[in-house]
Amino acid sequence: MYRATLGVIALAACASFAIAAQRAPAAPMVEVFKTPTCGCCSKWVEHMRANGFNVRTNDLADLTDIKKSRGVPDQVQSCHTAVVNGYVVEG
Repeated sequence: MYRATLGVIALAACASFAIAAQRAPAAPMVEVFKTPTCGCCSKWVEHMRANGFNVRTNDLADLTDIKKSRGVPDQVQSCHTAVVNGYVVEG
């Protein structure tokens, strides 16, 4: 009985170590297109980084071409555009 109990405990310990050793998937890259002077865009980038996202910023004077090429309708365009795993996130 003692050996069986010890075996179960050892097996449970090994399983818990295996689960702990599994790495969480890496956060996706968030590519942000923004103007260099927008404060709220910079704050949003800081927020994303603080929450574990990998963020690459592109400071551009004019975002019109980025928004049009990503299919962002005129009526919902805002101050920054981000692309995450092929999805577009608008400011």
